[in-house]
Amino acid sequence: MLTLLVIPIAALRFGGYGTAFLTSMPVDQRWHTDAAIWLDGAISSLSQSIRPLALGVTRGLDWALSLLETGLTQTPWPIVGAIILALAWQLAGIRVAIFTFVALTYLAVLGFWEKSLQTIALLGTAALISIAIGIPLGVLSGYNRRFAAFLRPVLDFMQTMPAFVYLIPVIALFGIGKPSGIIATVIFGVPPVVRLTALGIAGVPANVREATQSFGASAFFTLRKVDLPLAMPSIRAGISQSILMCLSMVVIASLIGAQGLGEDVLRSLQYASQGQGLLAGFAILACAIVLDRLVQGRVR
Repeated sequence: MLTLLVIPIAALRFGGYGTAFLTSMPVDQRWHTDAAIWLDGAISSLSQSIRPLALGVTRGLDWALSLLETGLTQTPWPIVGAIILALAWQLAGIRVAIFTFVALTYLAVLGFWEKSLQTIALLGTAALISIAIGIPLGVLSGYNRRFAAFLRPVLDFMQTMPAFVYLIPVIALFGIGKPSGIIATVIFGVPPVVRLTALGIAGVPANVREATQSFGASAFFTLRKVDLPLAMPSIRAGISQSILMCLSMVVIASLIGAQGLGEDVLRSLQYASQGQGLLAGFAILACAIVLDRLVQGRVR
């Protein structure tokens, strides 16, 4: 049936007998215009209705970001560097500590120190919110298959939608500035930690859980002492992926007023400064590798 449909239509089209119906889609441009106008009105109405809530969220995010950014940038740089090196040594070992020292030296010598701390503050705020939202949702998804089936298309939408597209409603609802950059980054960073947490919880052996419950353990005790420890490698990988996904948003977030290393990359794109762009890109790469190694910890 498909062959009988395709061959005559293709013969008419490529034989020069095709009508306008075969050469172009029968689309009415008014549909596109009406749909765009309707969406404009819907977003405007939603923005007016949630303005008090959006203002409260914006103020809260701005306060948290300012607190973290002030603590990082106003603390003397030797103290910040020593704390980072100590964390790298204790959490990931001497090799990661040496690499962290090289990365910090690169950031300091080339003048990226303060902007890298601003980026870490933006990233830290967004990552903490993503982890706080993602781990409970992942645990619930690992336990409840129906909830996981409901959440899966939402996570697919969040991951596949281009970042520039969902910047439009974020700007319309929350305005331009650092809080909007955090919200856009959170949307991008939640799905990995949810998926990998759910994968880790679902991968806990059933016989281990049954043995725990047979000794009278409560559901909360089983979650805290059995499920979460056994799922921790997957959860840690999800946290690492979430941090890296958030860090990849710093350049896009700089378009709506977020400061940091993304500003240098954006400026180099505007003025075609290849060297400055590569140096800023290597600075972002150094931050990403150090954060990933700190989260992953020692290789066992």
